[in-house]
Amino acid sequence: MKHKLGAACMAAGLALFLAALCLFAYNEWQSYNAGRAADAALQALAEQATAETATSTDTGAMPVAMVDGRAYMGSVSFPVLALELPVLADWDDEALQTAPCRYSGTLDGGDLVLAGHNYTRHFGRLDNLRPGDEVLLTTVDGLEHAYTVALVETLPETATAEMTAGEYPLSLFTCDYSGRARITVHCKTVP
Repeated sequence: MKHKLGAACMAAGLALFLAALCLFAYNEWQSYNAGRAADAALQALAEQATAETATSTDTGAMPVAMVDGRAYMGSVSFPVLALELPVLADWDDEALQTAPCRYSGTLDGGDLVLAGHNYTRHFGRLDNLRPGDEVLLTTVDGLEHAYTVALVETLPETATAEMTAGEYPLSLFTCDYSGRARITVHCKTVP
């Protein structure tokens, strides 16, 4: 009887280990594909740099460039992380699979909020940023907006008001690995 119980526990443990391994592999595959999609969008945006851009009223009259049927407002880069990502002009769950998105606010309004998945090749390393680190936002018309990190905090998933309060000209957020909290980076404009 003891031997059968031990074997059953071992089988259950092995099944749980394999399930965790499959989940890890799936998440890594999603991260890899998201990174490839972001790289392709960045390349397409660079190729369109001299092309005419449209203007979107939803983004506060900010210019956008169309790539594969999606409107991009530009790119965001984090020199300390050696990371540059395209930024979609509008947020939705499907768009987040490709690149970070404008969640709310505008550049002109001084309340821009960007959301991204916590994929390693997207916003998964935001928690490595520290106050004083540089963040650069480049719009599709080539204007570069320089910021420094002012505050990195972890907020509850329901703290939407704190993320979109407009106290900072640029805020970025992603889920933590539990999915129950948001890693949020608030940035101030470089004078």
